[in-house]
Amino acid sequence: MAKEIPNEVMEKINALLNEDTAEWNMNEKNIMYKALREKFGPEVDKLIAENIGNRTKGTFQEISKLLKDDSLETFIQLLFDPLPEMGWKMEAKDEDGKYYRKVTYCPKCEMAKKLGAEKLMYLLACCTDHYSSKGFNEDICFERNTTLMEGGSCCDFCFYMKNKK
Repeated sequence: MAKEIPNEVMEKINALLNEDTAEWNMNEKNIMYKALREKFGPEVDKLIAENIGNRTKGTFQEISKLLKDDSLETFIQLLFDPLPEMGWKMEAKDEDGKYYRKVTYCPKCEMAKKLGAEKLMYLLACCTDHYSSKGFNEDICFERNTTLMEGGSCCDFCFYMKNKK
């Protein structure tokens, strides 16, 4: 006769065994990242950032082609409008052709902290912002001083067109 397992324990076991969750996948990537970083050093960071970045750039090139629109306004809409519904907390200010966004809560950062995967998540997510803007339109400029993933109080974004600085 099988032992009865309490529901709360079973839920935790199922979460540990559920390989389809973002948390499980991130944890596995982080284990691989740390092993590669230990064996090959900081060059691993550069390889990850460049390869993920170039893939992201290609993705945003395709998106702008599909939309037949590479405007800064559309880029900002695509990048930021879905975030509040997915749990991000953000402030927005648009002035003089510049689009400022200040993210004060990021669910990806919270998951990364929980797993001790901040460095890897920074490489996989935060480092792609420059690539996404250049992929969408080469004339979009991007500035950022701080990220939550690197321990900052926020992620600060400023996007503008090359001739609008």
